[in-house]
Amino acid sequence: MENNYDGLTDLLAHYGGVHEEIKRTAAEFAAEIDQRHRLIDLADQLEQEFGPALLTREELLAWLAEQIEAIKAAGVTDGNSATEMIDNAYLELLIDDAYLGPMLGWPSIH
Repeated sequence: MENNYDGLTDLLAHYGGVHEEIKRTAAEFAAEIDQRHRLIDLADQLEQEFGPALLTREELLAWLAEQIEAIKAAGVTDGNSATEMIDNAYLELLIDDAYLGPMLGWPSIH
């Protein structure tokens, strides 16, 4: 076999980079799954405490993600304050559903 160390070195460097990219992608995917589970838990807690909203599950999870981003953007770091803000926003959502829903012909689930 001909001495082709340069080619082998390049090949190993390429696969090393691919391996690192796979590890980064797997870590990002795991973080997204963890975030989704946290959103699902939060949605379950809100629905148990205050009742269901007139949103699909995916819409509710997206809405919660938006609320969390807004809270982070506002610089809120206290968990109790963040919980209160989400609770209040969810109650507003339910009120909108209760008053606007029937006017728009949405089915009532309350």
